[in-house]
Amino acid sequence: MIIGITGTAATGKSTLASMLRERMGDAAVLELNDLVRRYRLFSGKDRFGTMIVRLPALRARTMAFVRANKGRDVILVGHLLPELGIRVDIMIVVRAKLNTLARRMRARGYPTDKIRDNLVDEALDYCGARSEGIARELIEVEGRAGMHAVVSYVSAMAAGRRTAFAGKRIDKMGELLDMMTHNDAYGLTGS
Repeated sequence: MIIGITGTAATGKSTLASMLRERMGDAAVLELNDLVRRYRLFSGKDRFGTMIVRLPALRARTMAFVRANKGRDVILVGHLLPELGIRVDIMIVVRAKLNTLARRMRARGYPTDKIRDNLVDEALDYCGARSEGIARELIEVEGRAGMHAVVSYVSAMAAGRRTAFAGKRIDKMGELLDMMTHNDAYGLTGS
């Protein structure tokens, strides 16, 4: 089974991947950002210092990893995963409260404009929308409880136990409106 984990920066993708790896044991895990850095799969950096990734090269390296791990469960992790068009069995979109993301991104040293861009992407469910059609099943989770529920579900599916996940799409538009009218609450008034 191929499991994708995607979401905006700082939502908890790597945390969820670690939880799945621990539960599933033999799963092969690939962090796309590790590939980008290891093989220098970028053509430069944008105004925020973010790598401009060469998507065809990243897709080729990712597919090579999937083929090398044929017969094992594979977990692919990264916000760019939906852009690669790689078919997955389950795509998990990790979501987070906008104020939580703002706090995490500030702690990581993101510039204010980049934080704003990422918060809008999260509110609009960019990763979820881009994942439509490339996953047999699309799941959105938020918070630790959601992560634990999806870990139980995915590990049961990987073990061949058919079950259903009682998730739903997560709407962030109210939070976006709040962010737009109360920038100070998100610490986004400076640059």
